[in-house]
Amino acid sequence: MRYVTRELETEVQRAARAFPALILTGPRRSGKTSLLRHVFPDASYFLMEDPDIVSRLRDAQGLEVDFLVPGKSGRLTLVECKAARSVRPSDSSSLARVAAAIRLDHTSATPPAMYVVHQPAAALPHFEVLAPEAKAVSVVRLLEEIS
Repeated sequence: MRYVTRELETEVQRAARAFPALILTGPRRSGKTSLLRHVFPDASYFLMEDPDIVSRLRDAQGLEVDFLVPGKSGRLTLVECKAARSVRPSDSSSLARVAAAIRLDHTSATPPAMYVVHQPAAALPHFEVLAPEAKAVSVVRLLEEIS
């Protein structure tokens, strides 16, 4: 199939240089994946329509991992956002399942970084490390660490 050049290519490239992650939305079959594969031919892709992929991004309660962010070093970052003021180690379980599935599908020796983002209450004790490779952080700290 012949690729059709799009005016949006320049904007996508500019955004990719300025931000650690991109979200491209649009109607089905409008060429989003073709555009991204053309602009970023060496990137890894996860099609979110594949039921197998979607099931890996959900925990037992049907909650989803909120973001998958490719790092500059090629390390994938998984982010789960919580409304709670405190988090427990079990709050990182869906991230751990996705990380395990990614390790099965890819031969990368570097495990994904995992973050549970919440707004910690100053008066409450809180965990900073929930599990190996999984940290509990505020939004500000997450942006500092992935930028």
